[in-house]
Amino acid sequence: IADAVPYEVDAAYQGALEVGKHFTKQVRPYVSQGYHKVANEFIPKATETISDSIGEDVKNFARQGKKIVESRARYASKVANPHLESIKDDLWLLQEQLKQVAEETSEYTKTEIVPNIGPTLQGLIFDVQETLELANQMIEKI
Repeated sequence: IADAVPYEVDAAYQGALEVGKHFTKQVRPYVSQGYHKVANEFIPKATETISDSIGEDVKNFARQGKKIVESRARYASKVANPHLESIKDDLWLLQEQLKQVAEETSEYTKTEIVPNIGPTLQGLIFDVQETLELANQMIEKI
């Protein structure tokens, strides 16, 4: 593949790669410095400011809401569990029925279809040969 790429394109690629490396080395300290300032100063201060501005009553209300949601989720899980078990049993039964149908289909294919493929194909080949011979005779007459 390297032989298929002209030298000029390869040289341009190498030049662009080196420019990218050089640019990355120049910019990295500023990006790193900015990241650390945001992560270690701005985000903690913003979190503290927001947390301080929310009243205790709102925080308590949120905690109560969380407890309500958790209890409702547990209740829904308990209610749904018997239905899920029933669906699980139905799926197992369906899987067993599919296995049986697959086995029966495989057996039918082995005993009924495969033995008849050869004679059927021979009959088709015979019909095609007759058609070609008839077409050849018609063409010779023309």
